[in-house]
Amino acid sequence: AAVDAEPDAAALDPDLGPAIDFGPPPECEEAEDCDDQNPCTRDRCSRGVCDNPARRNCCVDDGECERSVCLEATNECAPIAAPGAIVITELAVAPSGGEAAQWIEITNRSNQTVFLNGWSLEGTPGEVHVIAPRDPFPIEPFQYKVLGASANRALNGSVAVDYVYDFFSLARDRDRVALYNPAGELIDVVAYRADWPI
Repeated sequence: AAVDAEPDAAALDPDLGPAIDFGPPPECEEAEDCDDQNPCTRDRCSRGVCDNPARRNCCVDDGECERSVCLEATNECAPIAAPGAIVITELAVAPSGGEAAQWIEITNRSNQTVFLNGWSLEGTPGEVHVIAPRDPFPIEPFQYKVLGASANRALNGSVAVDYVYDFFSLARDRDRVALYNPAGELIDVVAYRADWPI
């Protein structure tokens, strides 16, 4: 009698249940035909057959990223900075245009690109703004970004604002601005008074 030299997995372990035949990969004409609804795979059509290789450094939530944040826009893990890497370097507290023309400049003093997605600004108790642009928001090594209440140059003194925040303002007499990374770590804080030259 013939002997089956390679029994299926179900025969070796009944708990696995019957073997499932997924069949051949689906046929395709273009990459769009191969969309498997998985953000961590690439959709490719190769010689009429779908191919969905895994993407490196891919994530769906922050829990999959060690010491980094998962960028929702690209599903990539991006490093988060340590205290001292990103600093608040300039404030426009009392511009001629009023609160709508206020802005905050922050500078990257590290040698790596840092994505500001998920960072937060904190002012007086209860005043918090989470930086949440639609696209990845990187700050390159030794470069700066300006966060402002308005991108209207006619209003803010011709300042090029990189990101517009809302529900956040700077008091003219005294206030504080704290910057937190997505892990909730305090990265930098500046406290000022009316007689402090800003």
